[in-house]
Amino acid sequence: MAERITLYSPDGRPYSTASPTEITRLKAGYGYTETAPQQLAVAAPAGTPRQVFDPAGHTVDQVNAFIAEHPELADAVVAAERQGKNRSSIVAG
Repeated sequence: MAERITLYSPDGRPYSTASPTEITRLKAGYGYTETAPQQLAVAAPAGTPRQVFDPAGHTVDQVNAFIAEHPELADAVVAAERQGKNRSSIVAG
């Protein structure tokens, strides 16, 4: 069985497949790549060490916990989530 790889659409949406034919089709016909585009990330509040929070790299529970701890960044985190994985349990509020 072929190894699954994750491809990224030009707008950054991930898609995993193990089919060599599908990989070729997505790359050649639709501009998918194996490299994720720069994810939107939210800078941590001023006065904290330089950090970036990327909701795509975290579970729903972790994202919701970050939003609860940093309500001033909620809109930015939700906007980044909408452009990334767009998980309804985060974007619905």
